[in-house]
Amino acid sequence: MLARMCIPEMDVSINDFVINVATANGTGSQSSNLILLNSMFEMGVPVSGKNLFPSNISGLPTWFIIRASDQGYQAPGDKIDIQILMNADTWFKDIEKIESGSIIIYNENVKLPVERDDCLVFGLPMTKLARGINPKMAKMIANMYYVGVIQHLIGIDQVALEKAVNRQFKGKKTAVEVNLRAIEEGRKMAEEGITWESPHIVEARQKKEGTFLIDGNEAAALGSIYGGVNMLSWYPITPSSSLAEGIIHWLPQLRETEDGMSTCAVVQAEDELAAAGMVLGAGWAGGRGMTCTSGPGISLMSEFIGLAYFAEVPGVIWDVNRVGPSTGLPTRTQQGDLNLLREASHGDTEHIVLIPGTVEECFEFGWKAFDYAERFQTLVFGFSDLDLGMNNWVCSGFEYPDQPIDRGKVVRSADQMAAIENYGRYRDVDGDGIPYRTLPGSGLDPILYRGTGHDEDGIYSEDPEVYQKLMMRLKRKLFNARKHLPGPVIREETEQDVGIIYMGSMENSIQEIDDIIEETGLKVSQCRVRAVPLHPDIEAFIERHNRVIVLEINRDGQLYGVLRKELPINLVPKISSVAYSDGMPPRARIYAELILEVLKERAQ
Repeated sequence: MLARMCIPEMDVSINDFVINVATANGTGSQSSNLILLNSMFEMGVPVSGKNLFPSNISGLPTWFIIRASDQGYQAPGDKIDIQILMNADTWFKDIEKIESGSIIIYNENVKLPVERDDCLVFGLPMTKLARGINPKMAKMIANMYYVGVIQHLIGIDQVALEKAVNRQFKGKKTAVEVNLRAIEEGRKMAEEGITWESPHIVEARQKKEGTFLIDGNEAAALGSIYGGVNMLSWYPITPSSSLAEGIIHWLPQLRETEDGMSTCAVVQAEDELAAAGMVLGAGWAGGRGMTCTSGPGISLMSEFIGLAYFAEVPGVIWDVNRVGPSTGLPTRTQQGDLNLLREASHGDTEHIVLIPGTVEECFEFGWKAFDYAERFQTLVFGFSDLDLGMNNWVCSGFEYPDQPIDRGKVVRSADQMAAIENYGRYRDVDGDGIPYRTLPGSGLDPILYRGTGHDEDGIYSEDPEVYQKLMMRLKRKLFNARKHLPGPVIREETEQDVGIIYMGSMENSIQEIDDIIEETGLKVSQCRVRAVPLHPDIEAFIERHNRVIVLEINRDGQLYGVLRKELPINLVPKISSVAYSDGMPPRARIYAELILEVLKERAQ
């Protein structure tokens, strides 16, 4: 056991620090990390967790970042305040990144040095101690010793910690007892061995009634169930698999009949293309079908995506974005699929894309996606990412659908059919670009959907005028959808000088970015895009501001490109791009500094 200090006394920070746990995948550290996260959450401390895990089963390095912030900041933070070292493979690199004055807690059984006299250092033989509890489970139990050390250092409440342990192990008596014992031993050894005061502590806050932690994938799963999904097809792929698994998990509780039958069919397809085909089959039959995937899956689905657009078949596909191209970095986060979703398939195509920025919106768009798909008779994409989809976020509850399901223009009776003048499957009767459709089993013809060239009656045609008219109608349909899709979230300064346009999970870093920029004296307005095609309010936001920065988590500025396409030409010179992607969740200072650089360049 080792505790040393060779640094001057520092001011104490309350609920303002970052913990980084460096370990290896498959060692059980997820349980200990979630116990730390949930303990602080139970104390009412604003907290967030980022799991940086490798794309393998076990053995490769993994990190878990916990940030406590009374200001509500949820980005990973600029520096590490408390570093836990458990992994020999990254030991020296992890130490190298630590700033002077930080705390280092390490497993002595790794038998590697910690040569940082400018840090607060404490070591325990965690693996050896764990063997004394259970030799077979020592690798897993060892992680609980750093939980005990952290509890002592920052002052985690015992009741909150025990609640978190019980939650993690679902009340399994033996598991709870074993892990609490290890935590207690770690805490007592820290009490005895640490002679210095921690510069970081947690202080309980009033926990908001009804709040809970949930990841975006589970929220989208619940939203889909409440949206009436009755066919889920899927093929496993990180990071979307847990969305499908969330639906499967909740179906027995939420969608079973009295005789135990499910009201939603679940099919694990042989590949992504088959999964997309099943979605189209469900949509043609009048069902609400969906699948979930990531970028590589979307690439494989492109053939059926084009068919859905041209034949006007409703369906829902969720893309939980990982880092591309190709296999890329399967377990890192990015916003690199926007162009792929917006124009998936060959030829002239355009799709509706819903872009949630919070877990509440993952739920909301989970059910709204089906309404939009049927209203506009097209595929609708939910566009999330690994950071939002797989990490835990504080949630204050969901707003459940309070309107009847929107089935769109479905002809259900002979009388309704007779009331439509000159009915044709692809005829625009109302001038909004949306035709009427019939469903199999209704006894009403036709139920034809055609992916080849066709006229307004659905009859095959290669006539140039017919094709051009059809394509312009499809364009008009999607253009008209803009006003009906979720509008942007706007937080506007009275100065209306600098505006930032962004999307998706950047929402969880934007306030910290805003605060850093405003430290320079600038006032910054915010506009978060929640759907494409772009809502008219976004154009109005740009008109009101002198300078606009488009901020996104990719290399090429894809949202910036969409804006350049859709904006009037006179507004394009107002906008500039700040695009940055390294696979990590966005760190506020990096993006803030890039924004300031662009603003400086534009001022010259």
